[in-house]
Amino acid sequence: MMRESDFERTFAVWNASNKCKHFINNKLLDLRAMYAEIDRPEITGARNLNELAVLRNWPVWCDVSCRFTIKKLDDLHALWRSKAGPSRIPARSEMTARLLKPYLAMLAFHERVSGPGGTRRYRVRLMGEEICDVAGAASRKFYDEFLPENSVPIWNAMTDAVLAHGKPVRMVIRADELNKPYLVGELFAGPLLAGDGTPRIVLTAGHFEGNRHFEDFLAERCKPRLAEPAQ
Repeated sequence: MMRESDFERTFAVWNASNKCKHFINNKLLDLRAMYAEIDRPEITGARNLNELAVLRNWPVWCDVSCRFTIKKLDDLHALWRSKAGPSRIPARSEMTARLLKPYLAMLAFHERVSGPGGTRRYRVRLMGEEICDVAGAASRKFYDEFLPENSVPIWNAMTDAVLAHGKPVRMVIRADELNKPYLVGELFAGPLLAGDGTPRIVLTAGHFEGNRHFEDFLAERCKPRLAEPAQ
């Protein structure tokens, strides 16, 4: 038979749990109202992307700390920084084929193309062999020309986040939208200036493996040290 003190403790735990659930549900409702339209005009940063990924169950995580576990991605990050200098985004023309030779197989260039009414599309200008093996031959194609329809908002959001952040980020993504959910990729993604001086190109480099688990990264996603600093 349960003693009164045991009952009180059990009730206290139950009550606290319900209060926590109520708080979380309210927060989710607030966020769902914020993201009422899935194809929003633009994602405004890494934190914004991560919130939307949680709500939409997208297998994507954007890490502004850039703590890469793949040496080549860390090296590419260092190259980007060497060309950027203080408070500057490198130009696409500065990232020459000679400099990028060690990374060519894992590279892709994504270009933002603006349309009427503030709309935008992204076109893959060039894609290396290793990424083609995962995504298919996508060079010179727009996202909506080679991705499943429900995956276009995910890729748009990822590229929006990099341009909005204005600095490199580390992305972790599971290749669900490419019908390869057994593959998890770690990506470098950094903005570049186009020929007209506007930041509308994103350089990415990725490495995909079948023995890594996206779930291993989920617990880290909500740690404060990985959140985008408040503007």
